[in-house]
Amino acid sequence: MRWVSGQDYIRVAAWQGNKAHPKYSGCEDHAGLLLQLANGGTAVCHLDYLRPENAPSHEDSRLRVAGSEGVLEAFENGNRANLISSRGLVGDLPLPPAVDLFSTFIATLRGEGEPLISVEESFSITRVCLKA
Repeated sequence: MRWVSGQDYIRVAAWQGNKAHPKYSGCEDHAGLLLQLANGGTAVCHLDYLRPENAPSHEDSRLRVAGSEGVLEAFENGNRANLISSRGLVGDLPLPPAVDLFSTFIATLRGEGEPLISVEESFSITRVCLKA
């Protein structure tokens, strides 16, 4: 949420558990986070690995950013984004080409590019997660 909103957190809380995968006791299969943003907004995250094996899809993640001027939703595994705006803009948005995170990571290790996430950002988000 930090990278999406551009806002730092001033308070965080989280809950997690393992209800469906007891043989992997060290790995939570669901979590919820509540974040208070520096600009007064809130962010809520829900994460889970609770799809039955026979489910028709396993990539149903969504990102929704809602504000007083509009709502932006990303879905279909990040391949589609839709905007509802108070300025009359409504509909799907053109998206830039997808970035392959793994290939970018490997290229960075080889000294062939810059990381998408800096060392400082990695430590910062880890600190937030541990505090939550």
